[in-house]
Amino acid sequence: MADVIAEFLGDGECAVEFEEEKMELVSGKVAEPGHVTPYHLFLAGILACVTMNAGHALEKAGIDAEVTAEVTGEKDWDRLAVTEIEITIKVKLKDDTDPDEARKIAEKGADRCILSRTLGPAIVSKEVVVEREG
Repeated sequence: MADVIAEFLGDGECAVEFEEEKMELVSGKVAEPGHVTPYHLFLAGILACVTMNAGHALEKAGIDAEVTAEVTGEKDWDRLAVTEIEITIKVKLKDDTDPDEARKIAEKGADRCILSRTLGPAIVSKEVVVEREG
């Protein structure tokens, strides 16, 4: 299960859903299922940025699509570091756009996220999956 899920709403907006939709911040070391930690907010910020940029790029290209994304991360408690962040962007085409073209546009948009660019490809990996609606 993903730690955070985001959906591009259009016009620079993104909805973010945390585990269990609960917004109580606690330390990751004492968090129980359903609690939101600073780690979740960190992942949510990156995920929202990537999702909004991918969705905006498709929108700007005139492609009608539903864009959602999920993120999972790996922590190293010994080093006190996030070591890996994997983002999957799902593009559901609502028109007859070529899926490969949509994937390239979404990837290019996603790559414009200032947060994931700051961390770099050694930590943040992104995959775009394109399918047709229905």
